Amino acid sequence: MTTNNDFDRTRTSGMGGTSGPSGLPAEELKDRAVEKAEELKDRAVEKAEELKDRASQAGQQAYERIDSAMTATGERMTDLAETVRQKAPGGQAGEVAHNAARVLEQSGTYLQRADPGKVRNDLERVIRDHPIEALAIGLGVGFLLGKSMSSRRNRYG
Repeated sequence: MTTNNDFDRTRTSGMGGTSGPSGLPAEELKDRAVEKAEELKDRAVEKAEELKDRASQAGQQAYERIDSAMTATGERMTDLAETVRQKAPGGQAGEVAHNAARVLEQSGTYLQRADPGKVRNDLERVIRDHPIEALAIGLGVGFLLGKSMSSRRNRYG
């Protein structure tokens, strides 16, 4: 015996296909689902491109800020080198001061002219070639920064 539910499940549309829950032919439902999936895929691709562009812009801005900071630091280093030369005492201490000024000036010029990628590569190479010295310098700089920060905290409470 056939019930109404059995009849509804086996009912066919005028085009010969079975009907879905919305009463539309199954083939049309399938086509709509495919269209919707393609639409969602296109939106996802657009969003991914938008995010990629934003990340690229942020990276470029960071690169420019780093380059600008390197140039400014290099300029300060060359200025400091000139100050050291002018105030250097005579004798052996003066010779040490002039050598320090020469190194400061060379380093400042390097920072002014080099791009951040080259500096990073050079720094990586130096650290690989001299790991113990790099670690000692890093610890020293960290100690000095820590002291500087703690004295500021104590001063401004």
